[in-house]
Amino acid sequence: MRDSTPVITANGVKAIADLTHRDRVLSWSPIDKSFCYQPTTGGFPKDTARLYRVVTVAGEFYAAGHHRVLLHDQTYARVADLRIGTHLTLYNMGVVRNTGVISIEKLKKQEWYFDQHVYGTNNYVTLDGTIHHNSGKSQAGTFRTAHLMSQDPGINCAYYFPTYDLINMRGIPGMVKDLNCLGLTNYTINKSDFTIKVEGFGNIYFRSYDRPERIVAYEVAHSVVDELDTLPRDKAEYVWRKVVERNRQACSHPAGNTVAVVTTPDQGTMGFVYEKWGKPDRQDGYELIKASTRSNPFIPDDYADSILKNYNEELRELYLDGEFISLAQRTVFEKKSLEKAMLECFSPRKRMAFETGLSRFTERPDGELLVWDDPKPGTRYVIGADVSEGLSDGDYSCADVLSLPYGEQVAHWHGKIAPDLYAKLLKQLGERYNNALVGVEANNHGMTVNILLRDYGYSNIYVQKAIDDRGSSDKETRRLGWLTTSKSKPYIIDQLAAELREQTHGIVNEKTVIEMQTYIVQDNGSYNAQAGCHDDRVMARAIAGEMLRSSPSYRGKTKRDDKW
Repeated sequence: MRDSTPVITANGVKAIADLTHRDRVLSWSPIDKSFCYQPTTGGFPKDTARLYRVVTVAGEFYAAGHHRVLLHDQTYARVADLRIGTHLTLYNMGVVRNTGVISIEKLKKQEWYFDQHVYGTNNYVTLDGTIHHNSGKSQAGTFRTAHLMSQDPGINCAYYFPTYDLINMRGIPGMVKDLNCLGLTNYTINKSDFTIKVEGFGNIYFRSYDRPERIVAYEVAHSVVDELDTLPRDKAEYVWRKVVERNRQACSHPAGNTVAVVTTPDQGTMGFVYEKWGKPDRQDGYELIKASTRSNPFIPDDYADSILKNYNEELRELYLDGEFISLAQRTVFEKKSLEKAMLECFSPRKRMAFETGLSRFTERPDGELLVWDDPKPGTRYVIGADVSEGLSDGDYSCADVLSLPYGEQVAHWHGKIAPDLYAKLLKQLGERYNNALVGVEANNHGMTVNILLRDYGYSNIYVQKAIDDRGSSDKETRRLGWLTTSKSKPYIIDQLAAELREQTHGIVNEKTVIEMQTYIVQDNGSYNAQAGCHDDRVMARAIAGEMLRSSPSYRGKTKRDDKW
Protein backbone atom coordinates (compact mmCIF):
# COMPACT_ATOMS: atom_id res chain seq x y z
CA MET A 1 0.00 0.00 0.00
CA ARG A 2 1.14 3.60 -0.57
CA ASP A 3 2.64 5.04 2.63
CA SER A 4 -0.21 7.53 3.04
CA THR A 5 -2.99 4.93 2.72
CA PRO A 6 -5.55 5.64 5.49
CA VAL A 7 -6.24 2.58 7.66
CA ILE A 8 -9.17 2.39 10.09
CA THR A 9 -8.00 1.79 13.69
CA ALA A 10 -9.66 1.70 17.10
CA ASN A 11 -8.37 5.26 17.65
CA GLY A 12 -9.38 6.75 14.32
CA VAL A 13 -7.81 6.77 10.88
CA LYS A 14 -4.00 6.53 10.52
CA ALA A 15 -1.66 6.29 7.54
CA ILE A 16 -0.29 2.76 7.18
CA ALA A 17 3.28 4.09 7.50
CA ASP A 18 2.39 5.58 10.92
CA LEU A 19 0.92 2.41 12.42
CA THR A 20 2.75 0.93 15.43
CA HIS A 21 2.48 -2.31 17.39
CA ARG A 22 0.31 -0.45 19.90
CA ASP A 23 -2.47 0.05 17.35
CA ARG A 24 -5.48 -2.18 16.76
CA VAL A 25 -6.80 -2.09 13.20
CA LEU A 26 -10.26 -2.84 11.86
CA SER A 27 -10.37 -6.35 10.40
CA TRP A 28 -12.83 -8.83 8.88
CA SER A 29 -13.27 -12.20 10.60
CA PRO A 30 -14.17 -14.82 7.97
CA ILE A 31 -15.11 -17.27 10.75
CA ASP A 32 -17.47 -14.99 12.71
CA LYS A 33 -18.57 -13.05 9.60
CA SER A 34 -18.11 -9.79 11.49
CA PHE A 35 -15.70 -6.89 11.87
CA CYS A 36 -13.42 -6.49 14.89
CA TYR A 37 -10.28 -4.65 15.97
CA GLN A 38 -7.10 -6.75 15.92
CA PRO A 39 -3.48 -6.11 17.03
CA THR A 40 -0.90 -5.35 14.34
CA THR A 41 2.87 -5.36 13.96
CA GLY A 42 2.62 -1.79 12.73
CA GLY A 43 3.27 -0.58 9.21
CA PHE A 44 6.62 -1.25 7.57
CA PRO A 45 8.17 -0.50 4.17
CA LYS A 46 8.26 -3.64 2.08
CA ASP A 47 9.73 -2.85 -1.36
CA THR A 48 9.44 -0.57 -4.38
CA ALA A 49 7.15 -1.11 -7.37
CA ARG A 50 4.89 0.62 -9.88
CA LEU A 51 1.66 0.81 -7.91
CA TYR A 52 -1.89 0.45 -9.19
CA ARG A 53 -4.59 3.06 -8.58
CA VAL A 54 -7.93 1.32 -8.00
CA VAL A 55 -11.14 3.38 -7.88
CA THR A 56 -14.56 2.21 -6.59
CA VAL A 57 -17.74 4.12 -5.79
CA ALA A 58 -16.54 4.30 -2.18
CA GLY A 59 -13.10 5.78 -2.87
CA GLU A 60 -9.67 4.67 -4.05
CA PHE A 61 -6.45 2.97 -2.95
CA TYR A 62 -2.92 2.50 -4.28
CA ALA A 63 -1.27 -0.93 -4.02
CA ALA A 64 1.35 -3.18 -5.59
CA GLY A 65 0.22 -5.65 -8.25
CA HIS A 66 0.73 -8.73 -6.05
CA HIS A 67 -1.22 -7.16 -3.17
CA ARG A 68 -4.52 -8.97 -2.53
CA VAL A 69 -8.02 -7.66 -1.78
CA LEU A 70 -11.22 -9.45 -0.77
CA LEU A 71 -13.80 -10.13 -3.48
CA HIS A 72 -17.58 -10.47 -3.08
CA ASP A 73 -17.29 -14.29 -3.01
CA GLN A 74 -14.94 -14.17 0.01
CA THR A 75 -11.84 -15.09 -1.98
CA TYR A 76 -8.79 -12.87 -2.45
CA ALA A 77 -7.53 -11.60 -5.80
CA ARG A 78 -4.32 -9.85 -6.83
CA VAL A 79 -4.69 -6.17 -7.63
CA ALA A 80 -3.01 -6.81 -11.00
CA ASP A 81 -5.85 -9.23 -11.85
CA LEU A 82 -8.68 -6.80 -11.08
CA ARG A 83 -10.79 -5.53 -13.95
CA ILE A 84 -13.45 -2.85 -14.36
CA GLY A 85 -16.63 -4.33 -12.91
CA THR A 86 -14.85 -6.75 -10.55
CA HIS A 87 -16.94 -6.86 -7.37
CA LEU A 88 -15.10 -6.25 -4.08
CA THR A 89 -16.27 -6.75 -0.50
CA LEU A 90 -16.34 -3.40 1.29
CA TYR A 91 -16.82 -2.23 4.88
CA ASN A 92 -19.67 0.25 5.25
CA MET A 93 -20.49 1.44 8.78
CA GLY A 94 -20.15 -2.01 10.32
CA VAL A 95 -21.77 -4.03 7.54
CA VAL A 96 -20.58 -5.74 4.38
CA ARG A 97 -21.57 -4.57 0.95
CA ASN A 98 -20.33 -5.33 -2.56
CA THR A 99 -19.31 -2.81 -5.20
CA GLY A 100 -17.55 -2.92 -8.55
CA VAL A 101 -14.23 -1.47 -9.64
CA ILE A 102 -14.83 1.71 -11.67
CA SER A 103 -11.29 2.16 -12.98
CA ILE A 104 -7.80 0.74 -12.56
CA GLU A 105 -4.47 2.04 -13.86
CA LYS A 106 -0.81 1.21 -13.36
CA LEU A 107 1.30 4.23 -12.41
CA LYS A 108 4.48 5.05 -14.29
CA LYS A 109 6.90 5.74 -11.43
CA GLN A 110 8.33 3.28 -8.89
CA GLU A 111 7.67 4.10 -5.24
CA TRP A 112 7.93 2.47 -1.84
CA TYR A 113 4.92 0.50 -0.62
CA PHE A 114 4.06 -0.52 2.95
CA ASP A 115 2.40 -3.50 4.61
CA GLN A 116 1.62 -4.83 8.09
CA HIS A 117 0.82 -8.16 9.75
CA VAL A 118 -2.55 -8.32 11.51
CA TYR A 119 -2.68 -11.01 14.17
CA GLY A 120 -5.51 -13.53 14.07
CA THR A 121 -7.40 -12.43 10.93
CA ASN A 122 -4.58 -11.45 8.54
CA ASN A 123 -6.45 -8.55 6.93
CA TYR A 124 -7.25 -4.88 7.48
CA VAL A 125 -9.70 -2.25 6.24
CA THR A 126 -8.73 1.04 4.57
CA LEU A 127 -10.82 4.23 4.71
CA ASP A 128 -12.48 3.48 1.36
CA GLY A 129 -13.83 0.21 2.87
CA THR A 130 -11.64 -2.23 0.92
CA ILE A 131 -10.46 -5.30 2.86
CA HIS A 132 -6.76 -6.05 2.26
CA HIS A 133 -4.72 -9.15 3.01
CA ASN A 134 -1.47 -8.71 4.89
CA SER A 135 1.98 -10.30 5.03
CA GLY A 136 2.33 -13.90 6.27
CA LYS A 137 3.44 -15.15 9.67
CA SER A 138 7.07 -15.84 8.76
CA GLN A 139 7.54 -12.36 7.33
CA ALA A 140 5.89 -10.96 10.45
CA GLY A 141 8.55 -12.85 12.42
CA THR A 142 11.50 -11.54 10.42
CA PHE A 143 10.15 -8.00 10.48
CA ARG A 144 9.56 -8.21 14.23
CA THR A 145 13.21 -9.13 14.71
CA ALA A 146 14.51 -6.33 12.49
CA HIS A 147 12.13 -3.80 14.03
CA LEU A 148 13.12 -4.66 17.63
CA MET A 149 16.80 -4.20 16.77
CA SER A 150 16.13 -0.82 15.14
CA GLN A 151 14.32 0.33 18.29
CA ASP A 152 17.01 -0.79 20.75
CA PRO A 153 20.57 -0.46 19.32
CA GLY A 154 23.07 -2.81 20.93
CA ILE A 155 20.81 -5.81 21.49
CA ASN A 156 21.09 -9.19 19.74
CA CYS A 157 18.23 -11.29 18.43
CA ALA A 158 17.81 -14.91 17.37
CA TYR A 159 15.63 -16.60 14.76
CA TYR A 160 15.02 -20.36 14.84
CA PHE A 161 13.95 -22.66 11.98
CA PRO A 162 13.38 -26.43 11.69
CA THR A 163 16.36 -26.91 9.31
CA TYR A 164 19.42 -25.04 8.07
CA ASP A 165 18.08 -25.37 4.52
CA LEU A 166 15.11 -23.22 5.56
CA ILE A 167 17.47 -20.70 7.15
CA ASN A 168 19.34 -20.37 3.84
CA MET A 169 16.27 -20.37 1.63
CA ARG A 170 13.82 -18.31 3.73
CA GLY A 171 15.30 -17.03 6.97
CA ILE A 172 18.35 -15.03 5.92
CA PRO A 173 16.87 -13.70 2.63
CA GLY A 174 13.69 -12.61 4.43
CA MET A 175 15.66 -10.89 7.18
CA VAL A 176 17.90 -9.10 4.66
CA LYS A 177 14.83 -7.77 2.85
CA ASP A 178 13.31 -6.42 6.06
CA LEU A 179 16.60 -4.86 7.19
CA ASN A 180 16.81 -3.06 3.86
CA CYS A 181 13.21 -1.87 4.23
CA LEU A 182 14.04 -0.35 7.63
CA GLY A 183 17.15 1.36 6.25
CA LEU A 184 19.53 -0.94 8.15
CA THR A 185 21.71 -1.55 5.10
CA ASN A 186 25.13 -1.70 6.76
CA TYR A 187 25.39 -5.37 7.62
CA THR A 188 27.56 -8.40 6.93
CA ILE A 189 26.42 -12.03 6.54
CA ASN A 190 28.51 -14.88 7.91
CA LYS A 191 27.08 -17.88 6.04
CA SER A 192 29.27 -20.43 7.81
CA ASP A 193 28.12 -19.21 11.23
CA PHE A 194 24.53 -18.33 10.17
CA THR A 195 24.83 -14.84 11.63
CA ILE A 196 24.00 -11.35 10.36
CA LYS A 197 25.96 -8.52 11.99
CA VAL A 198 24.16 -5.16 11.73
CA GLU A 199 26.69 -2.37 12.26
CA GLY A 200 25.77 -0.08 15.11
CA PHE A 201 22.95 -2.35 16.27
CA GLY A 202 23.83 -5.98 17.02
CA ASN A 203 23.83 -9.57 15.78
CA ILE A 204 21.04 -11.80 14.50
CA TYR A 205 21.74 -15.48 15.15
CA PHE A 206 20.03 -18.18 13.07
CA ARG A 207 19.85 -21.65 14.57
CA SER A 208 18.13 -24.90 13.63
CA TYR A 209 16.08 -27.43 15.59
CA ASP A 210 17.92 -30.32 13.96
CA ARG A 211 21.08 -29.11 15.73
CA PRO A 212 19.78 -27.90 19.09
CA GLU A 213 23.21 -28.48 20.63
CA ARG A 214 24.30 -25.35 18.74
CA ILE A 215 21.87 -23.22 20.74
CA VAL A 216 24.69 -22.24 23.13
CA ALA A 217 27.40 -19.63 23.75
CA TYR A 218 25.45 -16.44 22.92
CA GLU A 219 22.92 -14.14 24.55
CA VAL A 220 19.97 -12.39 22.92
CA ALA A 221 17.23 -10.01 24.03
CA HIS A 222 14.49 -11.35 21.75
CA SER A 223 13.80 -14.51 19.76
CA VAL A 224 11.42 -15.77 17.08
CA VAL A 225 10.70 -19.51 16.85
CA ASP A 226 9.31 -20.56 13.46
CA GLU A 227 7.27 -23.77 12.90
CA LEU A 228 7.98 -25.22 16.35
CA ASP A 229 5.04 -27.61 16.02
CA THR A 230 6.81 -29.62 13.32
CA LEU A 231 8.67 -31.30 16.21
CA PRO A 232 7.42 -34.10 18.47
CA ARG A 233 6.46 -32.87 21.92
CA ASP A 234 9.58 -33.98 23.80
CA LYS A 235 12.00 -32.47 21.27
CA ALA A 236 9.98 -29.25 21.01
CA GLU A 237 10.09 -28.90 24.80
CA TYR A 238 13.88 -29.40 24.74
CA VAL A 239 14.32 -26.80 21.99
CA TRP A 240 12.10 -24.36 23.90
CA ARG A 241 14.25 -24.69 27.02
CA LYS A 242 17.41 -24.06 24.98
CA VAL A 243 15.84 -20.98 23.37
CA VAL A 244 14.72 -19.49 26.69
CA GLU A 245 18.16 -20.10 28.22
CA ARG A 246 19.70 -17.82 25.56
CA ASN A 247 17.03 -15.12 26.00
CA ARG A 248 18.61 -13.14 28.83
CA GLN A 249 20.41 -10.07 27.39
CA ALA A 250 19.48 -6.76 29.02
CA CYS A 251 17.17 -4.63 26.87
CA SER A 252 14.84 -1.63 27.04
CA HIS A 253 11.66 -3.40 25.89
CA PRO A 254 8.73 -2.70 28.29
CA ALA A 255 8.07 -6.45 28.65
CA GLY A 256 11.75 -7.35 29.02
CA ASN A 257 13.03 -10.33 27.04
CA THR A 258 10.43 -11.77 24.64
CA VAL A 259 9.96 -14.88 22.52
CA ALA A 260 7.47 -15.06 19.64
CA VAL A 261 6.36 -18.40 18.18
CA VAL A 262 4.87 -18.53 14.68
CA THR A 263 3.71 -21.99 13.69
CA THR A 264 1.05 -24.13 12.07
CA PRO A 265 -0.44 -26.49 14.74
CA ASP A 266 0.77 -29.65 12.93
CA GLN A 267 0.89 -31.76 16.11
CA GLY A 268 -2.61 -30.70 17.15
CA THR A 269 -3.52 -31.32 20.78
CA MET A 270 -0.71 -33.88 21.03
CA GLY A 271 2.02 -31.26 20.58
CA PHE A 272 4.10 -29.06 22.85
CA VAL A 273 2.59 -25.86 21.45
CA TYR A 274 -0.90 -26.89 22.57
CA GLU A 275 0.38 -28.10 25.95
CA LYS A 276 2.22 -24.82 26.55
CA TRP A 277 -0.20 -22.24 25.12
CA GLY A 278 -3.36 -23.89 23.78
CA LYS A 279 -5.08 -24.87 27.02
CA PRO A 280 -7.57 -22.61 28.82
CA ASP A 281 -5.26 -22.33 31.87
CA ARG A 282 -2.45 -20.80 29.79
CA GLN A 283 0.40 -19.24 31.80
CA ASP A 284 0.15 -15.49 32.35
CA GLY A 285 2.27 -13.33 30.08
CA TYR A 286 1.46 -15.16 26.84
CA GLU A 287 -1.07 -14.25 24.16
CA LEU A 288 -2.40 -16.84 21.72
CA ILE A 289 -3.48 -15.59 18.29
CA LYS A 290 -5.12 -17.97 15.78
CA ALA A 291 -5.47 -17.43 12.05
CA SER A 292 -7.65 -19.34 9.59
CA THR A 293 -6.01 -21.11 6.64
CA ARG A 294 -8.81 -19.68 4.51
CA SER A 295 -7.55 -16.15 5.18
CA ASN A 296 -4.22 -16.88 3.45
CA PRO A 297 -4.47 -16.07 -0.27
CA PHE A 298 -0.97 -17.38 -1.01
CA ILE A 299 -1.73 -21.07 -0.54
CA PRO A 300 -2.52 -23.10 -3.67
CA ASP A 301 -6.15 -22.89 -4.81
CA ASP A 302 -6.70 -26.61 -4.25
CA TYR A 303 -5.05 -26.82 -0.80
CA ALA A 304 -8.26 -26.43 1.24
CA ASP A 305 -10.05 -28.82 -1.12
CA SER A 306 -7.39 -31.48 -0.55
CA ILE A 307 -7.89 -31.19 3.22
CA LEU A 308 -11.67 -31.38 2.82
CA LYS A 309 -11.43 -34.52 0.68
CA ASN A 310 -8.99 -36.51 2.78
CA TYR A 311 -10.00 -36.01 6.42
CA ASN A 312 -12.91 -36.35 8.83
CA GLU A 313 -15.27 -33.36 8.63
CA GLU A 314 -14.88 -32.23 12.25
CA LEU A 315 -11.08 -32.43 12.13
CA ARG A 316 -10.60 -30.83 8.74
CA GLU A 317 -12.80 -27.84 9.59
CA LEU A 318 -11.03 -27.24 12.89
CA TYR A 319 -7.63 -27.57 11.22
CA LEU A 320 -8.51 -25.06 8.48
CA ASP A 321 -9.83 -22.67 11.13
CA GLY A 322 -6.49 -22.76 12.98
CA GLU A 323 -7.57 -24.96 15.89
CA PHE A 324 -5.37 -27.46 17.72
CA ILE A 325 -6.62 -30.68 16.15
CA SER A 326 -4.56 -33.59 14.86
CA LEU A 327 -5.65 -34.70 11.39
CA ALA A 328 -4.51 -38.20 12.27
CA GLN A 329 -7.46 -38.70 14.63
CA ARG A 330 -11.27 -38.71 14.39
CA THR A 331 -13.37 -37.05 17.08
CA VAL A 332 -16.33 -38.80 18.74
CA PHE A 333 -18.56 -35.73 19.03
CA GLU A 334 -19.66 -33.77 15.97
CA LYS A 335 -18.12 -30.31 15.57
CA LYS A 336 -21.41 -28.60 14.78
CA SER A 337 -23.06 -30.18 17.82
CA LEU A 338 -20.22 -28.94 20.03
CA GLU A 339 -20.49 -25.43 18.57
CA LYS A 340 -24.19 -25.35 19.43
CA ALA A 341 -23.48 -26.77 22.90
CA MET A 342 -20.89 -24.04 23.55
CA LEU A 343 -23.54 -21.40 22.86
CA GLU A 344 -25.64 -22.92 25.68
CA CYS A 345 -22.83 -22.53 28.23
CA PHE A 346 -22.64 -19.72 30.76
CA SER A 347 -20.70 -18.86 33.92
CA PRO A 348 -21.63 -20.52 37.23
CA ARG A 349 -23.56 -18.43 39.70
CA LYS A 350 -21.12 -19.22 42.49
CA ARG A 351 -18.20 -21.45 43.49
CA MET A 352 -17.84 -23.55 46.62
CA ALA A 353 -14.94 -25.37 48.28
CA PHE A 354 -15.05 -28.68 50.16
CA GLU A 355 -13.53 -28.34 53.64
CA THR A 356 -12.19 -31.81 54.34
CA GLY A 357 -11.81 -31.26 58.07
CA LEU A 358 -15.41 -30.21 58.48
CA SER A 359 -16.83 -32.30 55.62
CA ARG A 360 -18.87 -29.44 54.25
CA PHE A 361 -19.07 -27.04 51.30
CA THR A 362 -18.54 -23.32 51.85
CA GLU A 363 -18.84 -20.54 49.30
CA ARG A 364 -15.43 -19.37 48.07
CA PRO A 365 -14.37 -17.59 44.83
CA ASP A 366 -11.65 -20.17 44.09
CA GLY A 367 -13.74 -23.22 45.01
CA GLU A 368 -13.65 -26.33 42.82
CA LEU A 369 -17.42 -26.86 42.92
CA LEU A 370 -19.13 -24.79 40.22
CA VAL A 371 -22.79 -24.12 40.98
CA TRP A 372 -25.34 -23.00 38.41
CA ASP A 373 -28.42 -23.82 40.48
CA ASP A 374 -28.88 -24.54 44.18
CA PRO A 375 -30.96 -27.57 45.22
CA LYS A 376 -34.71 -26.99 45.13
CA PRO A 377 -37.15 -28.67 47.55
CA GLY A 378 -38.93 -31.56 45.93
CA THR A 379 -36.51 -31.81 42.98
CA ARG A 380 -34.61 -35.04 42.42
CA TYR A 381 -30.98 -35.11 41.30
CA VAL A 382 -28.37 -37.60 40.06
CA ILE A 383 -24.57 -37.48 40.24
CA GLY A 384 -22.05 -39.15 37.93
CA ALA A 385 -18.51 -39.45 39.29
CA ASP A 386 -15.23 -40.25 37.54
CA VAL A 387 -12.40 -41.34 39.86
CA SER A 388 -8.61 -40.87 39.60
CA GLU A 389 -5.81 -41.95 41.91
CA GLY A 390 -5.63 -38.53 43.53
CA LEU A 391 -1.92 -38.05 42.77
CA SER A 392 -0.67 -34.49 42.25
CA ASP A 393 0.71 -35.37 38.82
CA GLY A 394 -2.12 -37.73 37.83
CA ASP A 395 -5.58 -37.34 36.32
CA TYR A 396 -8.46 -35.43 37.83
CA SER A 397 -11.56 -36.72 39.56
CA CYS A 398 -14.82 -35.18 38.45
CA ALA A 399 -18.49 -35.19 39.44
CA ASP A 400 -21.50 -33.85 37.53
CA VAL A 401 -24.83 -33.05 39.20
CA LEU A 402 -27.92 -33.19 36.94
CA SER A 403 -31.51 -32.40 37.80
CA LEU A 404 -34.59 -34.45 37.00
CA PRO A 405 -36.74 -34.68 34.99
CA TYR A 406 -34.80 -32.93 32.16
CA GLY A 407 -31.14 -33.61 32.96
CA GLU A 408 -29.88 -30.03 33.35
CA GLN A 409 -26.32 -29.64 34.62
CA VAL A 410 -26.67 -27.77 37.92
CA ALA A 411 -23.25 -28.32 39.55
CA HIS A 412 -19.80 -29.61 38.60
CA TRP A 413 -16.81 -30.57 40.76
CA HIS A 414 -13.32 -31.08 39.27
CA GLY A 415 -10.03 -31.57 41.08
CA LYS A 416 -7.37 -33.90 42.45
CA ILE A 417 -8.29 -35.68 45.67
CA ALA A 418 -7.51 -38.93 47.49
CA PRO A 419 -10.17 -41.71 47.21
CA ASP A 420 -11.20 -41.58 50.89
CA LEU A 421 -11.69 -37.81 50.79
CA TYR A 422 -13.52 -38.08 47.49
CA ALA A 423 -16.02 -40.44 49.13
CA LYS A 424 -16.65 -37.85 51.85
CA LEU A 425 -17.02 -35.11 49.25
CA LEU A 426 -19.55 -37.14 47.24
CA LYS A 427 -21.51 -37.91 50.40
CA GLN A 428 -21.83 -34.21 51.19
CA LEU A 429 -22.59 -33.35 47.58
CA GLY A 430 -25.30 -36.02 47.39
CA GLU A 431 -26.87 -34.91 50.66
CA ARG A 432 -26.75 -31.27 49.54
CA TYR A 433 -28.73 -32.17 46.41
CA ASN A 434 -31.65 -33.89 48.17
CA ASN A 435 -30.00 -37.29 48.65
CA ALA A 436 -29.15 -37.57 44.94
CA LEU A 437 -28.57 -40.92 43.25
CA VAL A 438 -24.74 -41.18 43.13
CA GLY A 439 -23.14 -43.32 40.41
CA VAL A 440 -19.39 -43.71 40.95
CA GLU A 441 -17.20 -45.40 38.36
CA ALA A 442 -16.28 -48.74 39.97
CA ASN A 443 -12.98 -49.33 38.12
CA ASN A 444 -9.69 -49.35 40.09
CA HIS A 445 -9.81 -46.74 42.88
CA GLY A 446 -13.49 -46.22 42.17
CA MET A 447 -14.31 -49.39 44.06
CA THR A 448 -12.63 -47.88 47.13
CA VAL A 449 -14.77 -44.75 46.77
CA ASN A 450 -17.97 -46.82 46.43
CA ILE A 451 -17.27 -48.96 49.49
CA LEU A 452 -16.30 -45.95 51.64
CA LEU A 453 -19.33 -44.01 50.43
CA ARG A 454 -21.49 -46.91 51.66
CA ASP A 455 -19.54 -47.22 54.92
CA TYR A 456 -19.93 -43.48 55.58
CA GLY A 457 -23.69 -44.10 55.64
CA TYR A 458 -24.80 -42.74 52.28
CA SER A 459 -27.95 -44.58 51.27
CA ASN A 460 -28.60 -43.72 47.61
CA ILE A 461 -25.71 -45.36 45.72
CA TYR A 462 -26.22 -46.67 42.21
CA VAL A 463 -26.17 -50.48 41.98
CA GLN A 464 -25.39 -51.91 38.57
CA LYS A 465 -27.23 -55.01 37.49
CA ALA A 466 -25.81 -57.54 35.03
CA ILE A 467 -26.83 -60.92 33.69
CA ASP A 468 -24.25 -63.67 33.99
CA ASP A 469 -25.13 -66.19 31.28
CA ARG A 470 -22.38 -68.65 32.09
CA GLY A 471 -23.62 -72.13 32.93
CA SER A 472 -27.04 -73.62 32.37
CA SER A 473 -29.18 -70.73 33.65
CA ASP A 474 -29.04 -66.96 33.69
CA LYS A 475 -28.05 -65.35 36.97
CA GLU A 476 -28.40 -61.70 37.90
CA THR A 477 -25.39 -60.08 39.59
CA ARG A 478 -25.35 -56.74 41.40
CA ARG A 479 -22.40 -54.46 42.14
CA LEU A 480 -21.90 -51.04 43.70
CA GLY A 481 -21.20 -48.27 41.19
CA TRP A 482 -20.84 -48.12 37.43
CA LEU A 483 -18.29 -50.51 35.92
CA THR A 484 -16.78 -49.13 32.72
CA THR A 485 -15.91 -51.93 30.30
CA SER A 486 -15.14 -52.30 26.59
CA LYS A 487 -18.90 -52.77 26.08
CA SER A 488 -20.41 -50.32 28.58
CA LYS A 489 -18.13 -47.40 27.72
CA PRO A 490 -19.16 -47.13 24.03
CA TYR A 491 -22.79 -47.35 25.13
CA ILE A 492 -22.75 -44.36 27.50
CA ILE A 493 -20.50 -42.31 25.17
CA ASP A 494 -22.76 -43.01 22.18
CA GLN A 495 -25.75 -41.96 24.28
CA LEU A 496 -23.98 -38.69 25.16
CA ALA A 497 -23.12 -38.12 21.49
CA ALA A 498 -26.79 -38.57 20.60
CA GLU A 499 -27.79 -36.03 23.28
CA LEU A 500 -25.32 -33.54 21.81
CA ARG A 501 -26.63 -34.10 18.30
CA GLU A 502 -30.29 -33.81 19.38
CA GLN A 503 -29.54 -30.84 21.70
CA THR A 504 -31.04 -32.58 24.73
CA HIS A 505 -27.81 -32.64 26.81
CA GLY A 506 -28.41 -29.75 29.25
CA ILE A 507 -24.65 -29.01 29.53
CA VAL A 508 -23.78 -25.48 30.67
CA ASN A 509 -20.08 -25.89 31.58
CA GLU A 510 -17.86 -24.76 28.70
CA LYS A 511 -14.90 -26.80 29.98
CA THR A 512 -16.93 -29.97 29.51
CA VAL A 513 -17.54 -29.00 25.88
CA ILE A 514 -13.87 -28.09 25.37
CA GLU A 515 -12.83 -31.51 26.66
CA MET A 516 -15.23 -33.16 24.22
CA GLN A 517 -13.36 -31.54 21.33
CA THR A 518 -10.33 -33.76 21.99
CA TYR A 519 -12.19 -37.00 22.70
CA ILE A 520 -11.32 -39.33 19.82
CA VAL A 521 -11.89 -42.67 18.17
CA GLN A 522 -8.61 -44.58 18.23
CA ASP A 523 -7.34 -46.90 15.51
CA ASN A 524 -8.78 -49.95 17.28
CA GLY A 525 -12.21 -48.30 17.53
CA SER A 526 -12.05 -47.51 21.25
CA TYR A 527 -12.88 -44.08 22.71
CA ASN A 528 -10.31 -42.08 24.66
CA ALA A 529 -8.89 -38.61 25.19
CA GLN A 530 -6.29 -37.55 22.68
CA ALA A 531 -2.68 -37.84 23.89
CA GLY A 532 -1.91 -35.04 26.34
CA CYS A 533 -5.60 -34.34 27.03
CA HIS A 534 -8.11 -35.50 29.66
CA ASP A 535 -11.52 -37.18 29.59
CA ASP A 536 -12.64 -36.97 33.23
CA ARG A 537 -15.35 -34.41 32.48
CA VAL A 538 -16.58 -36.47 29.53
CA MET A 539 -16.78 -39.65 31.62
CA ALA A 540 -18.46 -37.93 34.59
CA ARG A 541 -21.16 -36.50 32.32
CA ALA A 542 -21.61 -39.82 30.48
CA ILE A 543 -22.04 -41.71 33.78
CA ALA A 544 -24.43 -39.04 35.05
CA GLY A 545 -26.43 -39.55 31.87
CA GLU A 546 -26.80 -43.24 32.66
CA MET A 547 -28.00 -42.30 36.15
CA LEU A 548 -30.69 -40.17 34.48
CA ARG A 549 -31.81 -43.02 32.23
CA SER A 550 -32.11 -45.33 35.22
CA SER A 551 -34.69 -42.99 36.76
CA PRO A 552 -38.38 -43.49 35.81
CA SER A 553 -39.00 -39.72 36.03
CA TYR A 554 -36.40 -38.79 33.39
CA ARG A 555 -38.08 -37.19 30.40
CA GLY A 556 -35.15 -35.60 28.54
CA LYS A 557 -34.72 -31.97 27.62
CA THR A 558 -36.14 -30.82 24.30
CA LYS A 559 -34.49 -28.25 22.03
CA ARG A 560 -37.11 -25.64 22.92
CA ASP A 561 -36.86 -26.01 26.69
CA ASP A 562 -35.40 -23.13 28.68
CA LYS A 563 -32.30 -23.84 30.74
CA TRP A 564 -34.12 -23.75 34.05
